[in-house]
Amino acid sequence: MIRIFLVDDHTLIRDGLRALLLADPQFEVVGEASNGQALLDQLATVDADVVLLDLNMPVLDGLATTHRLREEYPHLRILLLSMMTHERTIGRRWRRGRTATYSKTRISTKLYQRC
Repeated sequence: MIRIFLVDDHTLIRDGLRALLLADPQFEVVGEASNGQALLDQLATVDADVVLLDLNMPVLDGLATTHRLREEYPHLRILLLSMMTHERTIGRRWRRGRTATYSKTRISTKLYQRC
């Protein structure tokens, strides 16, 4: 079973991702947070394999959170989610060592393949 932590400041996005993931028995949603700091506050007590992380959030955004996760939890796989679809923007995030970046407008079975 793949344990996933959802991080997005929009409850509707988290609800939709949770429903999509829970429809497949290989996934378990082990936690949710509305920003990067809330994720970091909870991770010490949650056993996650993958973090689905929004790029643009208040308090601690996706890039700053990813940097902290790489330092404190190097074993985690990180999938960045963004409303940005511009290839150059997504490419910069990829080159900075992110596991994967997906447009929220194009989430599909590829998400399953990356987990």
